[in-house]
Amino acid sequence: MSMLGTEQPTEYSDGRTKQSFKDETDVNQIIAKHTRMGTLSHLEQWGGEYGDWGDFNFQEAQNQIARANSMFEQLPSAVRNKFSNAPEKFLEFVNDPENADNLHKILPELAEPRTKPLPENRDRVDPETAPETAPEAPEGQ
Repeated sequence: MSMLGTEQPTEYSDGRTKQSFKDETDVNQIIAKHTRMGTLSHLEQWGGEYGDWGDFNFQEAQNQIARANSMFEQLPSAVRNKFSNAPEKFLEFVNDPENADNLHKILPELAEPRTKPLPENRDRVDPETAPETAPEAPEGQ
């Protein structure tokens, strides 16, 4: 008997406990399920559904994605913010035929001249024309 003078029932037959969840909450059944799932081979798990990639060049797709990300990163931050810093939203917008002819009006930041000059390849040293010996250190050091 409890302190309030009511007895605790020994059986909950009034529906307070849903028996339909009995198997879902049984620890032994949960562990057995995950044990079975962990033993599947890759082929069994994916069922051989690797897709038809015959006309698809994975490396070219990766290069296109890298180029698109690089292009997006070089945009002014105000433009990137307009597209929630998501390259896919920007590309979808600029490739829409309705926007293509008016980009300079819709996004004037794209038409503004850059404040930094583009990097030049003049600092690049071609391995075939590079000097064979290292320059000598100045005397007295």
